[in-house]
Amino acid sequence: MINILKENFRKVIGRFGLLGSIVALYIATLGVIEVFFPRLMIGTTVTLGHIFLLAPALGAGLFTAKEMKSYGPTVAFVASALTGMLTSLSLVLVTFIIQVFVVQVNPDAVFKLREMFVNLSPRLLELLTFGQGLVLGNLLLILAFGVMGAVGASMVVLPEKVRHGWTSGLIWVFAIGLFSENVSQILNELSAKGINKLLFTGKALNPIAALVVFLIAFGLSYYGVKKHAGAKMASWSPEQHKKANIGFTILGILFIVSLPWIVGLFLSQALFIIGMYVLMGLGLNIVIGYAGLLDLGYVAFFAFGAYTMGILTSAGELGRTDMNFWMALPFAVLVGVIWGLMLGFPVLRMRGD
Repeated sequence: MINILKENFRKVIGRFGLLGSIVALYIATLGVIEVFFPRLMIGTTVTLGHIFLLAPALGAGLFTAKEMKSYGPTVAFVASALTGMLTSLSLVLVTFIIQVFVVQVNPDAVFKLREMFVNLSPRLLELLTFGQGLVLGNLLLILAFGVMGAVGASMVVLPEKVRHGWTSGLIWVFAIGLFSENVSQILNELSAKGINKLLFTGKALNPIAALVVFLIAFGLSYYGVKKHAGAKMASWSPEQHKKANIGFTILGILFIVSLPWIVGLFLSQALFIIGMYVLMGLGLNIVIGYAGLLDLGYVAFFAFGAYTMGILTSAGELGRTDMNFWMALPFAVLVGVIWGLMLGFPVLRMRGD
């Protein structure tokens, strides 16, 4: 194994370690770790800052394992762990630089590093060393990056079912932890405050709940519940597929209609804005992609509909009627269509830009 690692140290381990080290250095000096450190993800220990800190080692370990998996899982794990440790070296260097040129610098010194690199702060030094001092903290940092490199390897070299379950569990825990406030709000809207208290501690995912979520996601993926369900549906007759499609369509419509009551006012507004821009993007794809018309003023049709809606529903001096939204909607759509026809027909036979 040692000979294999020596042969691949420069072209695989060193290469991905260097790339990961550059990414880690960029994230740290950009201030991402310090900014997102207060955002708790799991309990009071794991934060979003930790995720950003350790992510480069995980990615470097994953790519190393892809290159080294042909030599066997043991070699891949060791190579990925070494890659993760190499990834940490740039941050180790950063800790010494902060200690010498920021913490111990003379206040009257002409050269002050933080005037150029404002994010190289004593707080960043504390975060990178886990508050354990320069020597022990850096050893912990190197060890943590090595472990994350091995975690990255686990997503490549473990047996397929275990790998899928492991990856699915990590993704679900990360997603629920990241969107904990939104999930908590939805549970409150559904009057599930008991489940909310079990899942979350403050704004973070409860550690025990995180373990339960991981095990459930792992089990569902490991036993291929989705795959088995898809295989069973594939064996249905055309008539059964037709009925299932109708049923899913009805359920989808009911879900979309009830969504504002499920997610609450804030998320409803966010989803509305997202949906609005999705519709604008789909329309732009029709105009440019399918019709082949280069229309740089496409947003004007959006404006026609918006102003029409505003005029018809406004109760003030500028309003012309006192319609509600649903009554005015067909007229706003009709005005947009009319202006589209008026501007579209003259350019249908034009060629070029």
